[in-house]
Parts: sequence; C-alpha cells; structure tokens
Amino acid sequence: ADSWPIILLVRFSDRVGKGIRSAPRDSLVAAYSDAKNRGRSFGFHRMMDTSGAVLGIMIAAVFMALMVNPYQELFLLSVVPGALAVFILMMLVKEKKLEEKKRTVSSFRLELKKFDFRFKIAIAAVIIFSMGNFSYAFSLIRAQEMGVVLVAIPLVYLFCNIIYAIAAYPAGILADRLGKDKVLLSSFILFTIISFAFGFLEGALAAWVIFALYGVFLAVFEVSSKAFVADVAPAELRGTALGIYHAGIGFAAFPASFVLGVLWQGFGSGVGFGYSGILAIVATLLLFLFLIKSGDNSDENEPSGKG
Repeated sequence: ADSWPIILLVRFSDRVGKGIRSAPRDSLVAAYSDAKNRGRSFGFHRMMDTSGAVLGIMIAAVFMALMVNPYQELFLLSVVPGALAVFILMMLVKEKKLEEKKRTVSSFRLELKKFDFRFKIAIAAVIIFSMGNFSYAFSLIRAQEMGVVLVAIPLVYLFCNIIYAIAAYPAGILADRLGKDKVLLSSFILFTIISFAFGFLEGALAAWVIFALYGVFLAVFEVSSKAFVADVAPAELRGTALGIYHAGIGFAAFPASFVLGVLWQGFGSGVGFGYSGILAIVATLLLFLFLIKSGDNSDENEPSGKG
C-alpha cells in the first residue's frame, strides 16, 4: 500500500473480517462446552488469543530491531499464521451438530421472541456498560499524563496484555464455580474502580497498578460476558445470540470513545473517565437487580442432542 485510501480500505476490511469471525468463533467455543465448563472454554480461548497477540508484538519488535525497512516484510510474514489457522479450521475442526428439529423461516423479530428476559437484560446491561468502555488509546494517553515516560507506553500496553493472558483462564474457572452472572457483575465493579482511578489518581506507579487491574478486568469481562450470553440463549440460537452481543458492543463503541473524548477535551480527564464509571454503575445496578436474584437456570438451554 502506498496511499492512505488503500490503507483505509485494508483497515476497513480487517474490521469487517473481525465482525464476521467473532460470533461464529464464539458459537463454536460454546458448542464444544456445556454450562458447567463454558467459562473455562472461553477462558482458555482468551488466554491463547491474547498470548498469541503478546508473542506477536515481541516477534515484531525483534524484526523491527534487526531489519532496515521491516514493515513490508512483517505484513507478509503475518500471512503465515493466518494461513495456518485457516488450514486447521478447515481440516481439523468439525462443527458440533444439534438434534435436528423442524425449523421454519422466521423474521428477526420472531427470532428475538425466543430469547428470554434474562438474555435481554444481560444484553442491555452489556450495551450500557460498553457505552462507557473506553478504548486503549485513552488509557495510554492518560498514562502518559500520569507520569509514564513516552518510551515506556508500549511496555505498559504489553504489560496489560500479559496480565490479561494470565488472568483469562482463572477467570473462566471462577465463572464456572461462582456463576457467570456474578463474575460478570464483578467485572463491572472493577471497571468502575478503574475508571475513577484513571480520572483522579496521579503518578507513574499508580498508572502501572491501574493497567494491571485493567488487564484483569479485560480477562474477567471478555470471558464471563460471552459465557453468560451463551448460557442464557437457546442452544439453537447461540450463534444469533453471540451475533447480537458483538453487534451491541460494536455499536456502543461509537459513542463511548466520542463522548469521553469530548468530555475530556472540555472538562478534563476526571469528567471523561467519570462518565465511564457512572455508566458502569448503571450497568452494575441493572445486572444486580434483574439477574443475581433470578438464580442460575442456564442448564435448561443445553441441547438435548449429541455431536
């Protein structure tokens, strides 16, 4: 690529690909697990995915240090793991089939009626929460303001992802043992603390501690939210449910960073991150009032057929 429109097109295609990939991938993870170990399954996936990202960053850093003009070579080399992943998916992964039932073509509105109250409340809570879930960019800018030197900013990002990878599988175990709804609730509470800490604390040491907590939050939220949505959705509609989940988070991301940026620019970082914290509190209350007291009845959505 030698012009910004081509780069924009490639970046757009990358995001479209991620959108197409996410729901089917999570649906496969859910299909190969049951309610008793689904948290572990999603935790293992997030651990491996994030570990790969961390390893990729390290390999890229080595290549950039050794090569004179490494960018083109790095992008070409990145095709190799992608091709290997496609090969494994096509040759070794077989989709688990549910018991065959008579299905009629129905509209999206009719499909939504099949989801129960718990699913709709869970999605509403996640969307409200995601409207305040700021991007990495804001946290990294804030870290520099707090006193982290510029050359250490990439290390802060790497450190956060290492914590994320380490915490993902234990988060899945906790979700299975304590309940996905309770662990998801704890991630909302943790994010509330992180938001206000980013807004009002100062000092480089505080920034490193907050990023460690942020890595834990990412692990707990990503694992418990997907496992919980998969649990409360009907087995034959899990792909649709996870598609709604990813679409909701994606659309909520548009106002999230925009509003935080406007508030930060106009009133300071405390107000910007405070906005995120307040939305997290609203989502926490919604999840607490409508889900925690309802108990965990997710087993009733497990398929009766065997793959």
